[in-house]
Amino acid sequence: MAIYKNYKIAKVRKVGDLLGREGVSDHVIKAIEGWDGSYKGAMELCGKLTLWADVSTFDDYWQEQVQRGLEKESSIACDLITTLNT
Repeated sequence: MAIYKNYKIAKVRKVGDLLGREGVSDHVIKAIEGWDGSYKGAMELCGKLTLWADVSTFDDYWQEQVQRGLEKESSIACDLITTLNT
């Protein structure tokens, strides 16, 4: 099952244009600070951060930072697969 995104990327890029780097970062920090510490809340946080990752595409540098984080986590996930399959 894929994650359904009920927005168009062009619209969320516009949010990034309006907020700028600092504003986008502030919203990401607010989302993280709003996490309730639960497993369910952690997964909800993933959804919130997915939106802000899409917003980051308004700026090449911010998008590079998001890509860097995605690559780091992808590497961790691949290591987990290797470890759990042995």
